[in-house]
Amino acid sequence: MSDSSEHEGKDILKRVPVDPPFSLSDLKKAIPAHCFERSVIRSSYYVVHDLIVTYVFYFLENTYIPLLPTPLAYVAWPVYWFCQASILTGLWVIGHECGHHAFSEYQWIDDTVGFILHSALFTPYFSWKYSHRNHHANTNSIDNDEVYIPKRKSKVTYYSKILNNPPGRVVLSDIGILALIYAVKLLVAAKGAAWVACMYGVPVLGVHMFFVLITYLHHTHLSLPHYDSTEWNWIRGALSTIDRDFGFLNRVFHDVTHTHVLHHLISYIPHYHAKEARDAIKPVLGEFYKIDRTPIFKAMWREAKECIYIEPDEDSKEKKKVVDVEEDVNKKENKVKGKEKAKTQMVDFEEGIRQLFEAMRGLSPERKKVIREMGFGDLIEFLIFEIPTKLAFYVIDILNTTKNDVRVSNGRHSHNSKNSKTGSWTANGEKETGKRRPERVQRSILATVKRPV
Repeated sequence: MSDSSEHEGKDILKRVPVDPPFSLSDLKKAIPAHCFERSVIRSSYYVVHDLIVTYVFYFLENTYIPLLPTPLAYVAWPVYWFCQASILTGLWVIGHECGHHAFSEYQWIDDTVGFILHSALFTPYFSWKYSHRNHHANTNSIDNDEVYIPKRKSKVTYYSKILNNPPGRVVLSDIGILALIYAVKLLVAAKGAAWVACMYGVPVLGVHMFFVLITYLHHTHLSLPHYDSTEWNWIRGALSTIDRDFGFLNRVFHDVTHTHVLHHLISYIPHYHAKEARDAIKPVLGEFYKIDRTPIFKAMWREAKECIYIEPDEDSKEKKKVVDVEEDVNKKENKVKGKEKAKTQMVDFEEGIRQLFEAMRGLSPERKKVIREMGFGDLIEFLIFEIPTKLAFYVIDILNTTKNDVRVSNGRHSHNSKNSKTGSWTANGEKETGKRRPERVQRSILATVKRPV
């Protein structure tokens, strides 16, 4: 299904809308149910297919390029590097799907396949998986995303167009990798294995260049907004991506290039269902879906030249002022509420003490006997208005007013405010039941004091 007629070139740089009228649930309902099915057999087929093509390229290079005249060999090597890097990028994409649990129904299979594929391509699978998960959870959040978040205008320096521009950082990174490969080449050449760099090193470098470029173009575009923490939410971020057209490489890369918007909305759909699922949600997305079919090299140049920094929209500045005022008001309200809460807690505490006095007024002979057995008999002998005052003073003295509990010889016991109506004080804040308590709890002061029914 072609979508070239839906997005004219003149509209491709128009800002993506902000607040969608649909939910993620609406999008899922629009996708056929079978698109969510993950088949380990079908997924494995693509792994085997790519490995076979990889071997074919290796066999042709290793067998025939050494036989070519030198001028032709100089042409053949770059062709091999591009073809092999493209196929290996497809394998990297399948490892990427494993990280999203889109390879099979079994997490351990996904992680095993992903670990093997990514490790073979110099990508630390599990470290990448966790950081990539954070990217999906915070897409286009200026404060929390980790992927190609541009600098604010106030922080741009004179060298930003080179060092702070993602393509510039990519070039510097690739120079470092090329230097490492050259050093390795010298080492293996000394041992008679110079072909390793050409046969494997350069194609793997190409893989890294491809997926960095793909990611950069998916998240860097003049039409894509970025949000700070006052405006960002998940669906806004997920919709702030764009699909790209890599021509015949779309299929080689397992369609990851032109199904990226779908991927950020529902990441566990396998690549062989991705185009169908994308086409199913496009009518729901409407103007929230964008694909830029600008030729890749032209798009690279445009984004690198134009997407240097970000600055707030005018309406965002006004919203920020409103947010600041609201935050000040909320802080004042919270301060007042805090004082009122403290007063309420104090009233509750005083009510608890009153109930304690009432409970002590009606101590049964059995409970008095337990208190005497504990060695505190003299505390209940001195009464004022039938209240064992010395016992009350003793309890108050050992009462922790911060935690609302009491220090006793065999531990700490808390007052459960939910039991205030019954006046019960229970060990560790638990409700009293008709069951016999352990001996050490039975012989504590608080376990023996209860308001008479």
